[in-house]
Amino acid sequence: MKTLFQNFNTANYIAFGILLLGAVALSQKHLKQFILDIFAPKNIKGVKLKKKKLSHREFLSLQDKIILLGNKVNELNQSFILNDKLIDIKKELKEVNRTYLEIYLILQRFKNEKIPEHFKLDKEQIKILEKKTKHIKQILDTLNLDQKIKNEDEHSHSLHMLSIIRMTFVPLAIIVTYFKMKFTSMGFDFGSKTEGIWTIKYGQSFLWTLMISAAVIIILGFHFEILA
Repeated sequence: MKTLFQNFNTANYIAFGILLLGAVALSQKHLKQFILDIFAPKNIKGVKLKKKKLSHREFLSLQDKIILLGNKVNELNQSFILNDKLIDIKKELKEVNRTYLEIYLILQRFKNEKIPEHFKLDKEQIKILEKKTKHIKQILDTLNLDQKIKNEDEHSHSLHMLSIIRMTFVPLAIIVTYFKMKFTSMGFDFGSKTEGIWTIKYGQSFLWTLMISAAVIIILGFHFEILA
């Protein structure tokens, strides 16, 4: 390894540094997400409802939850439309979906289970809550669909970047492999010819020129959708 670095000249150091910085810049976002996924909790929280008798207090609590959920969904919708970077919409959307599921299950209990006689509950009140819940569900469905499309676009972009990187390094590997063949006609040390690709002056600069030119052509091909 020491011998390898001693043979590197200043141009090689600069080129290697540029390639390293480019690779880090391209992979920074995905590397951060990869690290977050490793340390993220693996358990998925579900919705658990305690089986208890229906009461007027629970109905009032249900009304308050629906109002709070409606306000939260409207705020989240505004943040999504305005593309607010200060809010983790993906995280907030998971929590809102969980709250909606809890409210939906409680509302189904009031619709389907027998309500005690002393608990005077007008069916019209349940219909009003159900109508509000359906309206919230429509907004949630739109947000979930938009988030799904956004995630698919991010995955598609990641695959596109990986394709560019893979296609960029293919010609570089071919060039390096060619120069490692060491044919006699290439002017290598044991060859009888004094002419050949190995005898040219500034051979390393010539090799880097070939590699960078090939990389630029591949990237421009993807940019102008010639290779897409």
